[in-house]
Amino acid sequence: MRNLSRALLSISIVVLSPLSIGQSLVLQAKALIDNNQYLKAEVFILSVDTNNSEYKNLQKVLSSIEPAKEQFVKDSISETNLYYLNRNTDYGQAIFVITQALKVLPNNEDLLATFESIDILRKDEGQKLRQEILVKQGKYLLDVVTLEKSYKVLYPDDQSVVAKYERFQLEKQQVANELAIQAKYLFNESFQLAVANDIAMLAFQLDPNDKIELIYNQINQRIQTRTADIRELESKHQQKLNEVEINYWSDQFSVDLSKGNITESNQAVKELESFGVDTFEFKIRINRKIELMLQRALIRGNTLWSEGRIEEALAKWLEVQQYGRNNRILNTNISNAQSFIAYYNEVKQQNQ
Repeated sequence: MRNLSRALLSISIVVLSPLSIGQSLVLQAKALIDNNQYLKAEVFILSVDTNNSEYKNLQKVLSSIEPAKEQFVKDSISETNLYYLNRNTDYGQAIFVITQALKVLPNNEDLLATFESIDILRKDEGQKLRQEILVKQGKYLLDVVTLEKSYKVLYPDDQSVVAKYERFQLEKQQVANELAIQAKYLFNESFQLAVANDIAMLAFQLDPNDKIELIYNQINQRIQTRTADIRELESKHQQKLNEVEINYWSDQFSVDLSKGNITESNQAVKELESFGVDTFEFKIRINRKIELMLQRALIRGNTLWSEGRIEEALAKWLEVQQYGRNNRILNTNISNAQSFIAYYNEVKQQNQ
């Protein structure tokens, strides 16, 4: 173990030779960290003997290495993003920054992921630019060849017109083949079906051969399948949403009904009906609840009446009258209570 410590110490001495001899071990370790030499800093600190007076302080420095690494990764990714996410995209500089960071921390997953995303974007950007150029070229050739064809008909004996027409025809075929390759790439690799379809259609217009037609038909078939899949997914998603809504209003109905909120319960029933739910059982539960409320109101009102609390009895009966307009007993009790209160108020007024 001592030999290993000495070996490590000898390594650290070689590494730290540029530092001034009078510096403390802590300052030397911090200097390595500041220079992003995290591995060297760890080796250096671990090589120091436990009896050394600076050992405890060095352990604190050691614990600061991981946070320093994390900050270094964040700063590197942030600087990289400045180059490839702004308007003036500079993939070259972005790659340089992230590559330099990877030299310090070659196995860091965040740095590697950032590098890969830039590399993919750079390739996609180049591919996209190439496609745009080809499309413009293809559309131009369609117009030019049509024009030259007219000239060829008008001047069939003019060899310069014929030669130009044949040259454009050949160029048109070449561009069509390249567009077909791009369409196939978008179809197989990127799965950008809409763009692939447009490019394949242009390629077929330029040169309607069997090979291009096959690519065009494959893309169209996949688009139709994809559209059907999307509609099915949307349908399933809508069904799921409907289930959530139905469950919500079913629960809300139960809560409102338990509280005796008949109006809110009826509203919940209407919501459920809008989703095609058979609400027959829900309406039966509402009628049962109303009957129960009426019976309780009658009993409570009768108790209040017997205690001489006529106004409270009337209030209790009126509370449920909207749900039991055809209840003869309830209507009779309300009429008797109102007549009694009116008679009482009249007598009271006469005695004043």
